[in-house]
Amino acid sequence: MKRLAIIPARGGSKRIPEKNKKNFLGSPIISLVLKEVISSNLFDDIHVSTDDNDIYSLAWSAGYKPKFGRPEKLSSDTSKISEVLLFVYNEYINLGYKFDTFALIYPTAVLINADFLIQAVKSFETDKKFDQLISVTEYPVSIEKALNLSEEFQVKPIFKDKIEKNSQDLKKNYYETGDFVIYSEFGIVNNTINSKKKGFLIPRDRSVDIDYHEDWDFAEKLYKLNQL
Repeated sequence: MKRLAIIPARGGSKRIPEKNKKNFLGSPIISLVLKEVISSNLFDDIHVSTDDNDIYSLAWSAGYKPKFGRPEKLSSDTSKISEVLLFVYNEYINLGYKFDTFALIYPTAVLINADFLIQAVKSFETDKKFDQLISVTEYPVSIEKALNLSEEFQVKPIFKDKIEKNSQDLKKNYYETGDFVIYSEFGIVNNTINSKKKGFLIPRDRSVDIDYHEDWDFAEKLYKLNQL
């Protein structure tokens, strides 16, 4: 199997400025992610898709100089990741490369390690029923316990028939962690909401979707704990 890892790391970020290259406990966060991706020994190539010279240099220094840059039209806040993936796919096709498995790995997925990636790729490649595999984790409580909060702070249950049930009697629910997605070639070309997706379970203490400064601080604390 030929495999390509794609790390989408544009330079701009509003909520956490320069998030994708910001120092995480002393090292650029993308460098820590790259280290794990490289150490997995899964991939025939690793492409950092970026419009930022510093990130380009970080990828180069890790041994994976991007073969092409990321166009401005795909580097805005409104750019869709599916469009970025398809652009990378087509550019590699134009360069004469062909891959069977594609791994989208986010540049702030700093709590995953090489073992997670190895297990995820194996799970995906041995199960041909799915077009994609996405990293997921369990909600701390069932969504059937969810509440609405009015402007006057009045609390109302969303699922009135479930709210008084014991937690152990309710279904477990999961959400996408934003760490990685594995695709087949068909899955990356025909990427829609209706694609057949398989879940790969990540422990809650090994994933933080870093959007805000408090997410960043929490991720640093978890990272330290997982290094003990």
